[in-house]
Amino acid sequence: MSLGSRPRFIFGTCLILSILFLQSSWAQGSGTLKGTIYDKQSKDALPGAHVVVKGTSIGAATNLSGGYILYNVPAGTHTIVASYIGYRS
Repeated sequence: MSLGSRPRFIFGTCLILSILFLQSSWAQGSGTLKGTIYDKQSKDALPGAHVVVKGTSIGAATNLSGGYILYNVPAGTHTIVASYIGYRS
């Protein structure tokens, strides 16, 4: 290896290792939460309900089937809050 290519090799190796480290640590620190919001009595789906992880800015609206997906939810125990017009949160 010539002296001129050595710094590029070291930089490239460090860059690849950094990306791999960040990717693995990010993947372990968060997850995806999926669910469905529906009326407790009628079991009807509630499309357009707002779902959030309490104390964060992570949220989503439910689809026509009442389903939602929350991405990048930090690892741990959380409270999920759903709100819909005419219902209590």
